[in-house]
Amino acid sequence: MADEIVGTAGNVAPFRKQTPLPFEKCILAIMDAHDRFGLMAHKSKEDKLKRHFLLTDDAFKGADTLCGADSAPIRRQATIFFQAVAMALDMRSGIGICSIVELDEEGFGRAIVYSGRLVLIAHGWRQGQFGFTSLEEACREGERYIAAGQEWLEKYPDMARLV
Repeated sequence: MADEIVGTAGNVAPFRKQTPLPFEKCILAIMDAHDRFGLMAHKSKEDKLKRHFLLTDDAFKGADTLCGADSAPIRRQATIFFQAVAMALDMRSGIGICSIVELDEEGFGRAIVYSGRLVLIAHGWRQGQFGFTSLEEACREGERYIAAGQEWLEKYPDMARLV
């Protein structure tokens, strides 16, 4: 039963682990999934990251100075970042993992990464406390979250498999 899950209709589905991708590739895969019309398909990896994921220094610094500052870039980055964390954990464990990101107009936000009835990551931030201006920093932080999520999955595997 360790490698199976019983659904609500009583059907059993096996889990399949996939070869894990580096966190950077998870970010790019999530960005490609968000690109509904293929507008970024011809762009280079660096251009995609620069234009649609990484924050400029001005956007990052401005987020902590103004209440109600334009939080769309931070919201987009947080959504992609935590979806990539969930994707990496999903691929490494073979268990379906989801993320939820919420950011209000004042810059307060929270992210939850969960599987079944188990919360793997719960992260909250205040104005100006979230954002990445370099890919290396984002990957380092992403791997830290992935390691923390894997610890919870190993500690409570049955709770993660409940549907």
